[in-house]
Amino acid sequence: MSEKKYLWENTAEHYGFDFLDIEEKVDDNPIKTKVNSLKFIYKQDFEGKRKVGSKFKAIKNFKKKNKKISLNIINLEGAIAEAIILKTALEILKDEGYKNIIININSLGDKESHKNFKRKLTEFYRENKNFLKPFELKKISSDPFAIYYSKKEYLNELNQSAPTPIDNLSEESYEFFKLLTEFIDSFGIEYTIDSQLTDDKKFFTKSIFKIYAGKTKKDELQEVAIGGRYDDYGSNILKKKKVYAVGLQMNFNHSLKKNENKKNKKTEIKIHLVKIGMNAEIKFLKILEILKKIYLPVNFVVDENKISKQLEKLKPEPEDKLLIFGVKEAKNNVVTLRDIKTSSQIKINIDELDKKILKLLK
Repeated sequence: MSEKKYLWENTAEHYGFDFLDIEEKVDDNPIKTKVNSLKFIYKQDFEGKRKVGSKFKAIKNFKKKNKKISLNIINLEGAIAEAIILKTALEILKDEGYKNIIININSLGDKESHKNFKRKLTEFYRENKNFLKPFELKKISSDPFAIYYSKKEYLNELNQSAPTPIDNLSEESYEFFKLLTEFIDSFGIEYTIDSQLTDDKKFFTKSIFKIYAGKTKKDELQEVAIGGRYDDYGSNILKKKKVYAVGLQMNFNHSLKKNENKKNKKTEIKIHLVKIGMNAEIKFLKILEILKKIYLPVNFVVDENKISKQLEKLKPEPEDKLLIFGVKEAKNNVVTLRDIKTSSQIKINIDELDKKILKLLK
């Protein structure tokens, strides 16, 4: 008899997440939750290890009254980390029956971007010092962010016309954010680049996002998730030279009834998905979505570009199958199904993958 799990657990597992059992409760503060999660993950999976891959972790030990779920990806530098977390969250919400799902995203940039932004803010407030009170005037040079993130109503109109982080991105941060939007474009849902979406706690860097949704099409949209990249904060907390960390906290009315894990029983063959090239990386989330719909589990590695390195981590057996998605496949919208034992292979159109792959695996 297959194990019963919550709906969200099945989806998180399909997209590569393992589950954490943290003794500390999931905090109402998403920042504290991320800090606790990050410390636990490093203690459990990284300490004393020289070479480690990325880790996908989901906080599992929520109480029935606590409807918060936290997804975290550690040690994955590229925008693919944000893409996987967002895609997983979207699929969880769809499974739970949410409608009109939209994403608001913004880029807060890296350290170079931060310096550019601070300089522009300082210039802006100096030019508009007549709108500021003595307390703010003293902050112009030392901490213009105290003015920018202020909740005082008389500053609202001024700050609406102030420079924004996304207008002051370094070239590296701009390219990172551009790639992230390409990933989100591939999701086929509505999203907005919100230049006013910022982080007054200075927790997130590079990316910040919120997800809104309603239970019916007529419902007023509610914020159901918030997240972003917290590399710098993670480095400071763990006292490490460089930490890559992306997290998202979901707060929504999820199903508390456990659901049978409907792994497809038509085949016991293990499937390993390997990818080559950026176009394949963007489209491979679509392949994961298709396989999820037919309850077909798949193994994959996202922190390696070479097939040999991916296979080294996947460790396929002769009886297993490979789904290869490279540059040519991405261009032609196909995926190659290869038999490891015989090396025979066949190409399948991605649009027909859900219908054909089960027949070919018999």
